[in-house]
Amino acid sequence: LAARDQELAKALIVADSLAAPTPTYTPAATATPEGAMFAKAAGAEVAAANLAPTQTPVPLSQLVAAAPAAPAEAIAAAAEQLAEAPPADEVVAAQVSARAWDPRLNQLGVTLNEANVGPGQQYWRLIDARWTDESESGGKHHIYVEVLDESGNRIVGQPVTVTWAEGATTGATEDKRAPDYAFNFQMYAAGYAYRVHVDGLPSDELVGAGLGSIEQRMYGIHTSYYLTYQKVTKAQ
Repeated sequence: LAARDQELAKALIVADSLAAPTPTYTPAATATPEGAMFAKAAGAEVAAANLAPTQTPVPLSQLVAAAPAAPAEAIAAAAEQLAEAPPADEVVAAQVSARAWDPRLNQLGVTLNEANVGPGQQYWRLIDARWTDESESGGKHHIYVEVLDESGNRIVGQPVTVTWAEGATTGATEDKRAPDYAFNFQMYAAGYAYRVHVDGLPSDELVGAGLGSIEQRMYGIHTSYYLTYQKVTKAQ
């Protein structure tokens, strides 16, 4: 009997496995009310808003306080200090003397190249140029040069240069007794042989000195030139 029960149980298991499965019941979808949909959407917006980043406040230590306005007393004191401040050092141009120019130099063909300087710049200005003919020179045949500072005092040891076609020579002014000039150079060439300037600063330059008279310019007639240079400052 027990054996028959076991065989019956096996047969039931086999029959159950061969039978088609019974379908399960799926309920139909129900319509969602409009109010519920609006509430759902509003909830999504609220959730999205809650997810948006919030602005991080700036630490108080990074805030820069505005400077308080200066009181009227402080402004007035600063203006008074500026008014009392001494002016910066300036190079003041002294009154430049009018140039004394012997008109006979024009007849000789002697000219002047003026120093090319800007306002406030110091230079050597030829303030006096004089020529002596054969009788006035008394046998001398020199270029005499005097060099003065801005106050009109003689400068000793100041180099002066005389140039000509074949060369040049430079000599220093000496403290000679008046009426002798501080520097002299003996001429041996006639005509327009020599040029004269003072060294150390831009300088006016006398051009065309030499032996000879107005009538006989290219002859070795003994004549002389007297030149006075002064250190001056170009006016502004």
